[in-house]
Amino acid sequence: MKFLPGQSGNPAGRPLGALNKKTLALEAAYEAKAEAAVNDIMERAKSGDRGAMRLCMERAVPAGRHRRFGFALPRVRTPEDAEMATDVVMDGLADGVLSLGEVEYLLRIVERLLHMIESVREAKSTRDIWAKPPSTKSDADEDEGAVQKALAGLHAAIREVQAQQEVEQDEEDADALYFPVNPELETPAEAVEAPPPPYQDTNESRGGSLPAAHPPTSAETLGP
Repeated sequence: MKFLPGQSGNPAGRPLGALNKKTLALEAAYEAKAEAAVNDIMERAKSGDRGAMRLCMERAVPAGRHRRFGFALPRVRTPEDAEMATDVVMDGLADGVLSLGEVEYLLRIVERLLHMIESVREAKSTRDIWAKPPSTKSDADEDEGAVQKALAGLHAAIREVQAQQEVEQDEEDADALYFPVNPELETPAEAVEAPPPPYQDTNESRGGSLPAAHPPTSAETLGP
């Protein structure tokens, strides 16, 4: 059947989660040999193969991540509630009820809740400023000052981030310009030629060996 121009041969599209024939064939091959592979790994683990033993233990006793544990964490709605929740968590650590990993996990939750509360408060404050019309000129000036203060804080944060990025870029450029000296290319000290000694006039008629600032000319050599 010849498809018409601009018309798809499969208007409904490919079903969600459908696999191609190659993937289906591989899965069928794996399923056929899965039981034999598992038995082989178990036999190797029994014979002392450490890799096979680790695979068996990881499947039989998985790592204790995201496991459930019972602990009454106070409800966090204000910064004061977050402080109280932190104290409760630290008391649980001191009493031996919580482990270090559980304490770290709970404190991370409290910190995220506190950031969420602050974000909601800022959003509500901004919404109230723009939604409620000012009753007097002083209220309008106060609202405008609050908005300008918020914008100034935002611009300051942006400038701080940009400055930090510039510092990091300068450090990367400096690291790129630096290159170590190849010791094989360095000239050893004994290989450097010493400068020639000053000229010594050894003519006995001139009164012995006297240093001269420059070699004698032809007239000085011939004499009067």
